[in-house]
Amino acid sequence: MTHEDKDGLRGICVLGLNYTDQLTIAGGDRLVRALRASVLAMLRATFGADRVYEAPSSGSFVITLQGAPRPALAALVRTALDKVPGCRMRTGSVHFSTTAHSGVIWSGDSLGVGELTRIAAAACAAAYARGVDLVEYDSPDTPQLQADIQSARLLSDAVSAMDESRLILYAQQIVDTDPDSTGRHYEVLVKMQDRKGQEHSPAAFLPLVERTSMICTMDDWIIRHAILGHAAVLAQHDDIHISLNMSGRTLSDAGFGQGIVQIVAQAGIDPARIQFEITETSAIHDLPSAKINVRTLRDLGCSVALDDFGAGLSGFSYLTDLDVNCVKIDGGLVANVVYPKRRELKIVEALVALCADLGLDVVGEHVSSAQIYDILTELGVRKMQGYFIGEAVPYASIFGPAPDQAAPGG
Repeated sequence: MTHEDKDGLRGICVLGLNYTDQLTIAGGDRLVRALRASVLAMLRATFGADRVYEAPSSGSFVITLQGAPRPALAALVRTALDKVPGCRMRTGSVHFSTTAHSGVIWSGDSLGVGELTRIAAAACAAAYARGVDLVEYDSPDTPQLQADIQSARLLSDAVSAMDESRLILYAQQIVDTDPDSTGRHYEVLVKMQDRKGQEHSPAAFLPLVERTSMICTMDDWIIRHAILGHAAVLAQHDDIHISLNMSGRTLSDAGFGQGIVQIVAQAGIDPARIQFEITETSAIHDLPSAKINVRTLRDLGCSVALDDFGAGLSGFSYLTDLDVNCVKIDGGLVANVVYPKRRELKIVEALVALCADLGLDVVGEHVSSAQIYDILTELGVRKMQGYFIGEAVPYASIFGPAPDQAAPGG
């Protein structure tokens, strides 16, 4: 690329095709190669033949964005994404097509084309991970870019972090507002420690981990370390109950329920002290297996909760399909109950009434203020969790003296 060309460079776009593995299964390698060729031709017709090439290592397409103002080039990227499904290939009586995801870095003059392409590829990967068609970074210094790079590094390091015990267990208390309630209840959370010793919150790595089968391995690691790794102190503190998260992938594993039966028996603690939380946003791939696993957990004596209830429509389906006995109302709804003109207050009120009719326990998540606490109390929510109640603390610390619960948030 000449100096004049570099001066005219507005950005780099990397575009990848979706579900190519499924296309290979359905139509074979020749079909996928033909589809790639058709998409390449479309991109060259859209941006110019000399501004698009295919990256052999990844099968993605690299587009140099130049020769027009940024808004016009951004519109062309959107147009190209819309055109990909039209690049159809016929095999027999079937027309095959696909969709695409892409990433764009809008450049300054400080980086070369190679580094900009690497950043655009990171944006493309971020788009795929989030399930969106386009991620844009305004500059190499964009905070979101640095966060996405960090998340990718943590995902790549997750298996080693488990092997080297760099996953650190934390716990956040769930308070029962009934003055006659006894015992303490904590949700077990996890942070990841990198090789420099810095701890990273679940938000930095779990969303990516949950998109892979690695989440099953991580769920198993957390459950085993929370129960078996602390079996002796759990036995000594029989007033402590714990909640453990399980992804939809984990719950879909046919052997999960029986595995828990063995873990609890080995630990020698009362199963009624353990609750498992199913995150609503985590897809259950095998509902029949999930039903059996939930039934096994309930028969064992464990509680099973739907986490993030109300965040999407799937929760209502799970409520009918799975034998849960608790729901945790999504924090996004809870956070907005303080605004009477918004719909969230009415939605939470309706969810609490529904759960009461069904005989289900209700937990309000993300309770961050006294005002939210009071509103939920008036609505009939008895159990609450959030920063007003208490921040997450190292898991091992909960086995010390019980904290004073007289003043939540204190």
